[in-house]
Amino acid sequence: MKEKFKHLGAALLLFFLASSCTTNPLPGAEVDERSVDVVADMQLAPNDVVGSYHGFIPCAGCTASGITYDLVLLEDFSFEESLVEGQEGVPVTRTGTWSIEDGMVVLGGEEAKRTRFSLPAAGELRMIDMAGEPVNKELEAQYSLKRNTIFEEEDTRLWDNKHKIGVDFVATGHEPGWVLEIDKEKEMSFRTRPSESVVLKAIVPAPTSEGNKTSYKAMTDSGELIVELVEQKCTDRMSGKERPYTVRISAKGEVYTGCGMFLGNNQSK
Repeated sequence: MKEKFKHLGAALLLFFLASSCTTNPLPGAEVDERSVDVVADMQLAPNDVVGSYHGFIPCAGCTASGITYDLVLLEDFSFEESLVEGQEGVPVTRTGTWSIEDGMVVLGGEEAKRTRFSLPAAGELRMIDMAGEPVNKELEAQYSLKRNTIFEEEDTRLWDNKHKIGVDFVATGHEPGWVLEIDKEKEMSFRTRPSESVVLKAIVPAPTSEGNKTSYKAMTDSGELIVELVEQKCTDRMSGKERPYTVRISAKGEVYTGCGMFLGNNQSK
């Protein structure tokens, strides 16, 4: 596994050195723990760019045809980044802080390892170099990440479609990002995003109730999954949407918290 990380890191380094001597989203870079002084741009506000982005960008020097790049920008100015060589490689992730500087979105880190994006259109980030120029002018459009609405809670079409295929309850959270789906007649599934480094699925067990809390406890192939639904209002940090349930999940030794809701007219536990 370590050799795979070294290989991808080297391939990415070669890619960015070939593209630009100064632009380098190097996986595994040290997280920038310094406070972020956000430069307020008159034409660009943080809420304009908060969200999940996805793209498949070129990679000179990679054994695969390119890099699958997923990026989540959170409203507290932290980010989660995942890069995968090809379509099925091992994800290399990085977390840190982001800011808006002179109309650019900048991922933090050492100056030589900072990643910059312009915003050519709503819902799009395009990789640029330190001077604000395209990484590769001939392939400029291919160095783009598009906003991924699959996890955006305000997209009611997503939840309508989920309800149509039998999902009764959904919940999401951040740092790291995750999503929970419960089909009471079939299974419940939990996965982190964007890299899906944690994925657990199990047949829905009989719930237990205590006061305003309903709990599900199941064993999966990857370990125990405990889901607690508390009927208590919860505000999603990314979308600002208020949901009727506060959700707490224990999976693979980690605890995740977020907000959830029942779909359609099925409001029963």
